Amino acid sequence: MSLTNFIPSVWAARLLANLEKSLIYGQAPVVNKDYEGEIREYGDRVYVHGIGEISVSDYVRDTTTVNYELLDDARQELSIDRSKYFAFRVDDLDIAQQKPKVIDAASQKATRTLGDVADQYLASFYPAAGQTLDDGVTTGAAKQLTNGQDVYSHVVQASG
Repeated sequence: MSLTNFIPSVWAARLLANLEKSLIYGQAPVVNKDYEGEIREYGDRVYVHGIGEISVSDYVRDTTTVNYELLDDARQELSIDRSKYFAFRVDDLDIAQQKPKVIDAASQKATRTLGDVADQYLASFYPAAGQTLDDGVTTGAAKQLTNGQDVYSHVVQASG
């Protein structure tokens, strides 16, 4: 065999980056994630305190007697009743021979997949919400969307 015919295999130094879909329902303007840090494990409850409705009354200068009201607590209980996980394994020999380090990339991909599962779960609540959009179509009704702008405008309306 001649050495001039030898063509070595070369492993790329970078992994192929997949195009990942963005979260729709799990993003900040749509879902409140303020209390995620309070959650420790499956089965926990987080009590989120709030202020109840406050009355607004008419005021006439020098004649109105101001009546003070006590604030009502509008506490809500956030029950953690679902949990998911991901797990993968890479052989020690594979780790030693890898030029691109796949564990970080695999962890990022698994995290995005977990986010997608959560996003789909959140999306399941929107048909039941019955929020009326500007065109009179409720989120529970089918709507034919003809282009990307239609989709975007309906998601924005549903999130507002």
